[in-house]
Amino acid sequence: MRFAVMFLVLVAACAGAWAQPAALVQALPKLTYTIDTGSRQSFALRDGRYAAPADRIEVRMLEPRAFGDIDGDGFTDAAVVLLYDGGGSGRFVYLAPVLNSPPAPRALPAILLGDRVPVKAISIDKGELQVTVCERAADAPMASRDCRDVTRRYVLNDERLVSVQAAAAARDACLGRAKEAGLVEPRVEAQRYVGGPIWLLRLLARDGTSKRCTYNIVTRVAEVD
Repeated sequence: MRFAVMFLVLVAACAGAWAQPAALVQALPKLTYTIDTGSRQSFALRDGRYAAPADRIEVRMLEPRAFGDIDGDGFTDAAVVLLYDGGGSGRFVYLAPVLNSPPAPRALPAILLGDRVPVKAISIDKGELQVTVCERAADAPMASRDCRDVTRRYVLNDERLVSVQAAAAARDACLGRAKEAGLVEPRVEAQRYVGGPIWLLRLLARDGTSKRCTYNIVTRVAEVD
């Protein structure tokens, strides 16, 4: 019994050593981050910055940052804010999750938060990443300081951050469309974000009938086949 307890303590100590945020904090400004700027590009940061003057490209890591378990493996992960400047008028703000899993921390693809969107706060709670940004009105100029705080919620799906609100909208739209198509008491058996505006869901009715639903988060159209 004593041996078993000592073994568990040793395992916990080793896991805790890996989970210490200090090593992760040191790794963040030196990682390679992937940003979709129209085409997916990777940028290897040095001291929190990437610069290619000839291409007029700069990527910088900004505050705030957040720490917590994003993928449920028991290790402390992170989320960072990146600013992409491609030399044009836009200054695009991205959110990148970083998984702290052996053998080394690795950044997953970043998602766009907006053009010059102030990020007020980030937190990670039970696998959910919450980001508070100050959103301008659609017709407000970029230089306007008039904005309102909005909290966006994200979770990992196939190692990509997806909107909790979008996932819920896809689920509700597909279940509604399935009932219209005659499925009795349908439920969502599986749900996956494919990319772009598309979600794929597998639905199962009470009688065992299985259907696939495609949901477009832009057009808000669900199709069951």
